[in-house]
Amino acid sequence: MKCNTRFCRCARRGFSVTEMIIAIMLTIAAMAAVAQLMARAARQYQVLDERTVAAHAVANAMETLMTRPWTDITGADTKSLPVPKAVSDALHDVKLEVHISGSDDEPDAGARKIQVGIQWIAPSGRPAAPVKLTAWRFPHKENRP
Repeated sequence: MKCNTRFCRCARRGFSVTEMIIAIMLTIAAMAAVAQLMARAARQYQVLDERTVAAHAVANAMETLMTRPWTDITGADTKSLPVPKAVSDALHDVKLEVHISGSDDEPDAGARKIQVGIQWIAPSGRPAAPVKLTAWRFPHKENRP
């Protein structure tokens, strides 16, 4: 059977130029969407890595304070906690803050509230959400007032 019409199925083989252009445009759009998702995932991984470093630094600072004797936990000695070099290398413009309540203002307090926080500037130039940790320290029975 010979087909002489232009719309006959047997005369049309392969893809038309219009179909190829549409397929290429759809492929480009899908690749752009995947590239944006990968960029966001990489940024979130970087933020997670920064927060992990900050959380470890805060936990180490809190552990250092909690191992000190009761009489050595005062607001005056909080400046003796330096930011570790690994943390200052990983985080930009990092500040470690320690607040101890119940020591200087209330010397006969039964407990001391120790708050350790770390702040830094994110790569975007804005301050990152700080990481904070709070603990309560009670004196041993022989040191209680």
